[in-house]
Parts: sequence; structure tokens; C-alpha cells
Amino acid sequence: NVARQRGASQQVELPPFAEFWQANQLIEMPENPDSERFIRFADFRRDPQAHPLKTASGKIEIFSQRIADYAYPDCPGHP
Repeated sequence: NVARQRGASQQVELPPFAEFWQANQLIEMPENPDSERFIRFADFRRDPQAHPLKTASGKIEIFSQRIADYAYPDCPGHP
């Protein structure tokens, strides 16, 4: 229901899930031309000191001590 409501708010009509599953077909989503101009972290890239990221260093981090400290066997502190 939530997905159908969100889709409808963007003029995308989604069928009920059972109907979608039974049809076993892809649903084409229209492309948004504004998305082509989207640049992830644009503010940070323009001025990293004025727009730090929400990481310990405020920068893009390759290693995260916080994640490493969780000590998950399948999730080290680096990729």
C-alpha cells in the first residue's frame, strides 16, 4: 500500500501486488529529467568544510572504526 501511494504521488500507477506477481512482468518507470542533473554530495564536493558529511571525520571514509568495533565477522571496518 505504501509503495502504491508513493508511486501515485509521482504519477506512477502500480498494480496490486498479487496482480503484479501473477503477471511476472517488469514495470517501466518513467525517467525524471531532473535526476540527470543530480550530483550526490554536491554541497560537500563544492565546499567540504562548510558542508561536512555525517561521518566521524566529516569526510568520505574508507575505514570506519565505529563499524570495525562492532566486530561483525561479515562486516569489517573497510570494504
